[in-house]
Amino acid sequence: VVILDLDHFKEINDSYGHPVGDLMLKEIAKILKNNIRASDSAARWGGEEFLIILPQTNFPNAMAAAEKIRADMDQAQFPVAGHMTCSFGVASVRKDDDQDKLLNPADEALYEAKKNGRNRVIGQNSDH
Repeated sequence: VVILDLDHFKEINDSYGHPVGDLMLKEIAKILKNNIRASDSAARWGGEEFLIILPQTNFPNAMAAAEKIRADMDQAQFPVAGHMTCSFGVASVRKDDDQDKLLNPADEALYEAKKNGRNRVIGQNSDH
C-alpha cells in the first residue's frame, strides 16, 4: 500500500487557482497510470492524496515502485505551476488485514516523510 501526498499543494491552489490545481491532479493521475501494472490500482484518496494498491508485491518492490513514481513526479513540469514534489508512505500488509492495518502504517510513514523534509519515500514493513 502506498499513500502519496502532494507537497505544498495548497500553495498551488492559492497562487494559481483551483482550475490549475485540478489540471495538476489530472497530470499526476497520468503519471501514476503510467507507472503501475495492470494488477495495481491507483485512486485519489483525498484532496491532494492518492492511494496505490500493489497486490502481490513485497515490501522492497513496493518501496522501489514508490521511489520510481517519486522521481518521475520530481522531474515532471506541470502546466502553469511548473515543479511539484510528493511525499510517500509505504506499508506492507497481509491481504486479510482490516482497513486500519492496511492504511495506518502507510499513513504513519507518509507523516514521517513529510516531517523529514518532504519529497521522499518512507516505508513501514508491518508484514507479520
